[in-house]
Amino acid sequence: MKTNRRKFIYTTALSFLSIKYTGGLFGMINQTEIRQNNKFINSQTILQMLTEASAKRKSGLLNEAMSIYNNIITINSNEIRAYDGIRKILLQSKYNELEVLNLYLNGFNLNPSNVFFKQRIANEYMRLALGNKKFNDQLNLQEDLLEKAKSILEQVNLEIPTNEQIQKIIEKVDFKLNANANTLDARLNEELKAYRKEKHLNYKNRFNGITITEIKLKLDELIEKPSDSFRDVHVRELYRIYIKKLKDYGQIELASQYTKELYLYDNKDSRSLKIARNICKKDEKYEVLEVIERNNDARKKSFWSKIALFDVLYKRYKKEGVGSLNEMTNILAFANTKKFSFYHIFEYRVRQVKLALIKNNTVEAKSLLNNFGDSLIGTSSAHFINKFNLLCIEYFLKIQDLEKAKTVYEIALKQNDVEISDIFLKKIILVNSEKDNKKEIHNERLNQQRAKLYN
Repeated sequence: MKTNRRKFIYTTALSFLSIKYTGGLFGMINQTEIRQNNKFINSQTILQMLTEASAKRKSGLLNEAMSIYNNIITINSNEIRAYDGIRKILLQSKYNELEVLNLYLNGFNLNPSNVFFKQRIANEYMRLALGNKKFNDQLNLQEDLLEKAKSILEQVNLEIPTNEQIQKIIEKVDFKLNANANTLDARLNEELKAYRKEKHLNYKNRFNGITITEIKLKLDELIEKPSDSFRDVHVRELYRIYIKKLKDYGQIELASQYTKELYLYDNKDSRSLKIARNICKKDEKYEVLEVIERNNDARKKSFWSKIALFDVLYKRYKKEGVGSLNEMTNILAFANTKKFSFYHIFEYRVRQVKLALIKNNTVEAKSLLNNFGDSLIGTSSAHFINKFNLLCIEYFLKIQDLEKAKTVYEIALKQNDVEISDIFLKKIILVNSEKDNKKEIHNERLNQQRAKLYN
C-alpha cells in the first residue's frame, strides 16, 4: 500500500487551520467539531478511533484502518500513535521502509517540538542502516545512518534525560557501532551472532527464576486484558510455563485442568491441543481430555477429530467404566464416511477391532482381524504390522488363550521355530513375513509389552 506524500503533507497541514484542538501528545478529543459538507459533526474520541483502527488492521481491513489513522492525523497531527499504526500497515508489504521514514519525517516537520517523532526517525535510520543496503543508497546521505541515528537519539536524551527507553536504545546503537554491524555482513559478524544468541537464551530463560505464584499473577493479569493476536501468543506461553511448573511441583490434577483452560482459550491453536493431549494421556486425565476432544470434534467434524474422540471415550470406558458403547459405535460410523486414504482405513480398522473386543464380541473381532490381516499381507512397515500383532494378542488374551498370545509375540519377533497348524496364526505369520525389522525400536516395544505379559 502506497501513501501519496504530497497529499499527506497537504491534509495534515490543513488540520492546523480547520481543527479546534485541546490536549497534549496523547490527549483525547471529546466532541471535537469538524466541518464536513458545510455541516459540523461530532467525532469519536481519539482513543476510540485508535482502538477501531487497530481492530480493523488486525482483521486485515487495511484500507479502512488507514483511512481512520489519516482522519486522526487530520484532527491532530501530533497524535503519534496514528503514525505508528500507519507504519504497521506499510510494513505489511515489502519495500516500504523509506515510506515509513518519510511518514515520521512529515510528522516531525508538522510537529518539530514533539521529541517522540525524533525518536521514531532515529529508530528508522537504525533499521535502514542494518537492513537492505539499497535503501541506504536511495537516501544518498553522506553521513553513516547508524551514526546519524545515534546523534538524533543523543539530542532526544538531552530533552528527556529520565527516559530509560531512550538510554537503552543508545546503548544498543553503541554496541552495533562497536561490533561494526553497519559495515560487516551480519552472517560473518561473530560478535553480533554471539550477542543475538545470548539475547535469545536470556529471553528463553526469562521465567526460570520466577515462582509459580508470580507466573499465575502474570497470567491472570494478561487474561483480563482485551484479546489480540500479539497478546494471545504471550498468554499461551504463560499457560504452558504455568502448566509445566504445576507438574514439576506434583500438582497433576491442577495441571490437567489448566491444559483444558489453555486449549479452550484458543481452540484453533494446534500446539495447545497437542500439549493437552500429551499431559492428559500421560496422567490418565481422560475426563478432562474428553471435554477437549468433544470441543475439537464439534469444531472440525473430521476423520481425525472423530478418531481422537473415540479414543478418549474408549479409554474412559475401559479404565473407568464410564461412557456409552452406542455413542462410540456412532462416532466410528461417522469416521467411516470420512475415510479415504490408507492411513484412514488402517486406523478405522484398528478401532473396529477394539470396539468389538470391548463389547465382548470375540467372534466379530476375529472376523475383523482376519480381513484386516488379508489387507496387510505383503506390507513391510513394522509400525503397521506390529499394531496388528498387538490387536491379535489383545484378542487372544480376551478369549484367555495365553499360549497363543505368547506365540504371536514370537512370530512378531521372528523367534518361532515350531510348526504351526492354527489357520489364524498362519495368517499372522504371512502378515509378518515381509516385515522390515531394521529399526530396533519396534522390537524393543514388543519386548516391553511381552515382559508385561510374562509378569
